[in-house]
Amino acid sequence: MAEYYINNTPISQFGIIPTKSNGNIAISGCFNLPKRKGTTYYDWVTDNSVEPYVESEDMDFDSRDISITGNIVSDSDSSLPLINDFMNELPELFTLSCKWGSWSVKCKSTTIETFTKSACKITIKFIEPLVNLSGTLPSPTENGEIDGYKWTSFGLYLKKISNYQGIGAPKSLSTTQNPSYSLYSKGGQEKTEITVSGMIIAENTEQFKERIKSLYALFGKAGIRTINYREREIKCFCTNGFSVQNVFSIGKVYADFSCKLIVISNERI
Repeated sequence: MAEYYINNTPISQFGIIPTKSNGNIAISGCFNLPKRKGTTYYDWVTDNSVEPYVESEDMDFDSRDISITGNIVSDSDSSLPLINDFMNELPELFTLSCKWGSWSVKCKSTTIETFTKSACKITIKFIEPLVNLSGTLPSPTENGEIDGYKWTSFGLYLKKISNYQGIGAPKSLSTTQNPSYSLYSKGGQEKTEITVSGMIIAENTEQFKERIKSLYALFGKAGIRTINYREREIKCFCTNGFSVQNVFSIGKVYADFSCKLIVISNERI
């Protein structure tokens, strides 16, 4: 298992052995695209779906939660006070690093699950206040599947798009006639959401990190995404980021990808 560093100090110094908590790596949350801040759309009762706020100035993203997990298998009674002192002496903002990347974080919490008097599981949670979402888009291709790109250009092998034929429920439009009663008429249709699920595959750690960054560039950029799927053109946008979980490094690197998007229009092509 790779070494993990908190403020340039290896966690092995405290007897912590990294454990598999996210696939076969000990760190989780660090690849996720965080949700957007603020108001991301307006719901007009007379219109179908919602009005998206996707101008460049609207694309402001929240902080990100990251955690690492390990076991202390001998003399945890001695190790835990040392860890506590170390964490309390950290600056407000410090570096968390490993072969998967480097993040500027704050400490959020430390959880201990005791196995025996001398052994325990430790989970340290961090907050990354300002997330680096820089990335480069691949070259567009003919017969693109999302914004003119193939999914595989991002190293993403699509499993399915859930609810791609979803139909929004009718909105109720209230019209007040007099103080004693109101009339209700049909407005537009409620928004629907799709979920893109797939697997990211990369030849090595460095390529995996670059592919994650290219997905940041895709789903974090301004404007509407256009997805072509099963003879439908789906216009949509992302508000809650995406998740990258179950990361396995076994020769190649594999990870599960999931992203929920709000649908603006969905037409047969």
